[in-house]
Amino acid sequence: MKNVILCLSMYFIFNQIYIMKYTLLGSSATLDGIKSVIAKFYYSEKELLSLAPNEWQIIGKNGVINDMRVILKKGRYRFESINN
Repeated sequence: MKNVILCLSMYFIFNQIYIMKYTLLGSSATLDGIKSVIAKFYYSEKELLSLAPNEWQIIGKNGVINDMRVILKKGRYRFESINN
């Protein structure tokens, strides 16, 4: 019985660590449009650093802004927050 409980506990802990949820903050049909959305959100211009053909990190004057990203999905650019 202890092994079953231990296995179930490990399963839930493992799933909790690696499940990431994303909250859509804005979207646009163009990369320039999503930069404008990000500038309105932060009240200042930000740079985008390409990580992959369909994913970008947001760079501010103090470096990378963690827990935020831009992705290209179904032909639209999505500005998302990453909720752990």
